[in-house]
Amino acid sequence: MCLSSHSRTSSTHASNDPEHSSGPLLHVMTSPQSHKRKKINMFRTLFILCACFLLSVSFVSVSQAATLNKQLKLEGFVDAGSLFTHTPQNDQTNFSWRLNEIEFSIDATPHKHTQVRFSVHFLQDATTPDFSWMLVDKLLQEAFVSHTFALSKQLQGYVTVGKFFAPQGWDAVNTVDRYQITASFANNVTPNTLTGLKLGIKTDRFELFGFISNGWDLIEDIDLHPTFGLAMSFQLGALLLHTSVTNGREPSAVSSAYQDERLTLLDLQLTLSLLSDRLKIAAEGTLAVISSGQFFYVGQVTAHYMPSRYIGFTVRYGRVSDPGKISDLGADQDEVSVAFLSKPWDGWTAMLEYRVDFVDFALQRHLVGAKVICRF
Repeated sequence: MCLSSHSRTSSTHASNDPEHSSGPLLHVMTSPQSHKRKKINMFRTLFILCACFLLSVSFVSVSQAATLNKQLKLEGFVDAGSLFTHTPQNDQTNFSWRLNEIEFSIDATPHKHTQVRFSVHFLQDATTPDFSWMLVDKLLQEAFVSHTFALSKQLQGYVTVGKFFAPQGWDAVNTVDRYQITASFANNVTPNTLTGLKLGIKTDRFELFGFISNGWDLIEDIDLHPTFGLAMSFQLGALLLHTSVTNGREPSAVSSAYQDERLTLLDLQLTLSLLSDRLKIAAEGTLAVISSGQFFYVGQVTAHYMPSRYIGFTVRYGRVSDPGKISDLGADQDEVSVAFLSKPWDGWTAMLEYRVDFVDFALQRHLVGAKVICRF
């Protein structure tokens, strides 16, 4: 039984693409102060050596897996479509054809207890990075080695090293796994990926793990302030509970005026699966608190129904409450979206979505999106 459900557990936040960011463009972390450069170069060199070791292990593992087809899995997808937006305040209308995302991944199991995963992807509208490591980070969605070991007959332990999906956020990281075209507001205040170490335990119905990483969506630690957290999932019949707490100095999630503050995220997700998983009802709430005591809150409620394997519908309501006006999301915002989904053939998905956004209860914009995804 998979405890991750639909929650992410790739894309970066440095994007103005509505598929991957539902608010303003987030700040890119600035370079460290000059007096820290020597320490940073030392950590950078150590990271490069570790990365080379992990990649060498990955390539050896993939080579070994290639000898047995059942040990090697190759997959990917292409996501393309169009987007129409209208902003009533200035009567501005935009339309564009889009190549939203392309991904190719390799998943190998050189040993029955060891998994190696490597995936690269392209995102439309991603900002051009200023550093070479950031360029690698944008193209390299996942790259990790994970080993599982038995602790008892029912309990397993595991350790994962590399770049992996973060546990926060109900929206799936990959667009191919989402039920809508646009992402929720929560996508802007939760990390998509973490680069570091994850250590956990799990059973068929329970999972608990801790992690330490370079920050959010960063393959290189450029400020010597690691991010750490704890996450837990519990399956009780048709109800899946997932919660996590994360702490780090993350200016990408708050205003640049607060970039020296430490940020604590409390994330809670509830997912109810009914009618043989054809109906999913989910609720998520994320509370972000900076070290000075100010906070903001992001929440969403989503209902997804697939009456048959060929057709489905999704409705979502999301809200941002920011009384201190400290987040890059700005003022209080609401969004309502309705999406139509069809899977006419195996590997093919078509989507159509209408979304409307409000700022302080005033109409902000209309959005209509359409796309086709081909998985291979």
